[in-house]
Amino acid sequence: MKIRYTDIELKSNLKMSKYYLIGGLVFELVTMLISGSSKLEFSVSSSQGFFFIAFGVFMYLTNYIMIKRGYASIKGDILKRNNILNKKLNLTNIDTVRKFAGDYIFKKSDKELFRIETQRCNPEDIIVLNEELNQRNIKWQ
Repeated sequence: MKIRYTDIELKSNLKMSKYYLIGGLVFELVTMLISGSSKLEFSVSSSQGFFFIAFGVFMYLTNYIMIKRGYASIKGDILKRNNILNKKLNLTNIDTVRKFAGDYIFKKSDKELFRIETQRCNPEDIIVLNEELNQRNIKWQ
């Protein structure tokens, strides 16, 4: 008999979302300073300027995705971290979960498979995640 677990969504921490927005803004401002323009225009004349614009846009997109979809979700036995590059993990393949510096590291034997950064999650959702992992009888290290 297969146990049916509840679906969980780990929402994004709004404080971390503000940091992503500020970080993206800083990269855009650095681009304007590099271009030497006194007006508020983005002229990319060098590879550095392109790098800063691309990294700023990456931070904006990451923030948007984390706000819309949440940081991570568990549906059935699949743990999925929502980002530009989604990463999935089947919880039946996990041997142990290790808590290190506030992060949850999911391991199979000695290999790290997945990491959840709890600073990016809503603190109330971490309590729900702990209860779900305890219900699944996954060993803690």
